[in-house]
Amino acid sequence: MSFELWEICQLIFTCTYNDWYNDLTNEEVKGQIDNRIVHIKKGYVGSNKNLGNALFELKWKSTLRLYIGRARHTVYLILGGEKKETQQRDIDKAKRYWNNYKIEKLQRRSS
Repeated sequence: MSFELWEICQLIFTCTYNDWYNDLTNEEVKGQIDNRIVHIKKGYVGSNKNLGNALFELKWKSTLRLYIGRARHTVYLILGGEKKETQQRDIDKAKRYWNNYKIEKLQRRSS
């Protein structure tokens, strides 16, 4: 677990994240996420686990999780998860999305 302060210049919400967030029906959960995002914008990411390849899992005391990618001073909100039972599947999905995003970004740079 890590609690360091990150220098963040840009926060990007991916379509995958937006779709997940918009499908949430629990307003209390949305409030928890919104509060965490306010802190992320200030550089305080909070409790997180490094999943490798600049992908991180943000955790709450509940089973709520948020998967983010970090490239220098930019943080990408990739995907969220709410259930412990789907955690590994959510991690695998977040890794695929993050890798695909980085490949697309590199292809755009070389075009």
